[in-house]
Amino acid sequence: MIFGLPVSLATLGQSALLCTFIITLLQSLSGPFTRRHFKGEALVLWRFSLLFSWSLISLAFAILVYAYVLGDFSLKNVFENSHTNAPLLYKITGVWGNHEGSILLWTWLLVTYCLMFSWFKPPANGALFRTAVLWHQSVILALTLGYVVFFSSPFEALGGSLSQGLELNPLLQDVALGVHPPTLYTGYVGFSLVFSCALAAKEDPSWHRTARRWTLWAWAFLTLGITLGSWWAYYELGWGGWWFWDPVENASLMPWLVATALLHLWPSQQSNVPPIKIVPLLCVMTFGFALLGLCLVRSGVLSTVHAFASDPLRGTYLTVMTLALALWGGFHLAKGGAPAPHAPQSWELNRATLLKGQTFLMMGLLFIVVLATLYPLASESIWEIKLTIGAPYFEKTFVPLAFIGLLLMGATPLVPYTSLPWESLKKRLATPFWLTALLGTCLLYLWDPYAWRTFCGLCLAFWLGVTTLKKWLFLGKKNAKNSLAQALTQQSMRQHGMALAHLGVAFLVMGMSLQSYAKKEALVALRIGESTTFEGHAVTLKDVVRYGGPTYTGDQALLVINPGGILSKPEKRFYPSREVLTSETALTRDGMSLFYTALGGLLPDNRWALRLYHHPQVIWIWLGAILAAVGGLLCLRAYTKKE
Repeated sequence: MIFGLPVSLATLGQSALLCTFIITLLQSLSGPFTRRHFKGEALVLWRFSLLFSWSLISLAFAILVYAYVLGDFSLKNVFENSHTNAPLLYKITGVWGNHEGSILLWTWLLVTYCLMFSWFKPPANGALFRTAVLWHQSVILALTLGYVVFFSSPFEALGGSLSQGLELNPLLQDVALGVHPPTLYTGYVGFSLVFSCALAAKEDPSWHRTARRWTLWAWAFLTLGITLGSWWAYYELGWGGWWFWDPVENASLMPWLVATALLHLWPSQQSNVPPIKIVPLLCVMTFGFALLGLCLVRSGVLSTVHAFASDPLRGTYLTVMTLALALWGGFHLAKGGAPAPHAPQSWELNRATLLKGQTFLMMGLLFIVVLATLYPLASESIWEIKLTIGAPYFEKTFVPLAFIGLLLMGATPLVPYTSLPWESLKKRLATPFWLTALLGTCLLYLWDPYAWRTFCGLCLAFWLGVTTLKKWLFLGKKNAKNSLAQALTQQSMRQHGMALAHLGVAFLVMGMSLQSYAKKEALVALRIGESTTFEGHAVTLKDVVRYGGPTYTGDQALLVINPGGILSKPEKRFYPSREVLTSETALTRDGMSLFYTALGGLLPDNRWALRLYHHPQVIWIWLGAILAAVGGLLCLRAYTKKE
């Protein structure tokens, strides 16, 4: 009963989804007709129909949230992912902590993006371009809603009345992972507008201005989403790593690599150099790989905590939808969806040339990741041979190519778009080069000479940082009398954003290099009251306390770490509703380093197994990624304000 009417939440939610699908299907089918006959007036129709669609799908999403908070276990989705005793936060995050709910979140974001694009007027674009973009978006939306309504509805009802649910997967009951999917999806779905802008490019020569803004927005949120996922995996899964080259991680890395290449080509597209033909293709590829990631993670072909779908029809639909949209994009580009580039010019040493070089390197990195992700799946499905491609493959292929990219990344900001004589280039790069050489010489004496990845990573991080600071601070001085503070105020917001993003990458690479070389790990067994020494710290097991949580029972170790008398409390939890045992690690910060403890089981001789990690400078990894995302948003603000 809802408001005294004999209507269930399942019926109301499914009806709202079905109405949204019908409206969107009509939009996609009538799009060419309305654009041809109503021209500019068609935008008004799009605006109000999208507002109606957004209201309906928001109603459906709100109903699902309400069902989770209320504990309406007549819905199969709520029964499988919620519990009456679960904290309110995990009831809400349980909405998208499953396959059906996460796809509904994806769809709601897609409609929201369409609505924003239709109402917030880009100053550089006309109505014909915007209606063309919205038509392409309606095709994407109709396909997605068709999947939700007919194959993946979160409003499937259960027969009978149930008083208790199974609760959310315990591994997903975490604040960071609660924020991770919405942030990641904001990036993924944002690339759909970049895709549609490229397909509608023939309607407006300045299409790239709009596409650039959405690229920056989506890239920044995708970066934040990947960062949150890495942080969650680091402390929640209990194996002490921040990146495992898991296929799910690779699925998010693929569109990020393409979008990063695209971001570095946009400035060249804006400058007085020939337009780059690959830009529209990269726009299509970015969303294409976002869809591929969705297909891999949500179709059930991967056995991970993220892969919820097991119905073959779901996987088939997602695969066909991904291929159809990829062919749709390729067809429009081949037909002339984007303006043809000018005639190519002879090779010159300038920033545009270096940016193109970085793009080719990004495509090389993309190929390495795609091969490692898809080849094992093909091997198992075609030849029935199971393969696992892990970190050693990427260390031998991905890392060396990434190092070359970092070298170019550092040099590019110091090179102008106009042709630069070799002598002038040497003068600009001399100071960063010699400072980096000095650091490298010192490292050869201080570090293991066989740790070449750490050596190269630290040198290149320093190189990138020095070149970025030189461009940001010193080349920004209009004359020798200006102070550094004046130089900073004379820089544009876009230059500040670029500098922050590049410094973020430098910090990230530095953290990766130091952590991978100097990390330490120990597996110990202690009785209550016993101590051990690890990395100059005395670790004492004071007690192990059993307690009861809202939906679990737990054993919590009380560890005292000296010097400092720091208390660390790792746990093991048992969730009876799902019969799952999880490990809750404890992190202790030491500057930018982390001391990481995980509790194991009780051994027959009454000793508790403990895993101890020391990860030096590891916090720089996530701090650098956040700085890069903030830099992207600053650039977005600069472009929006300018235009």
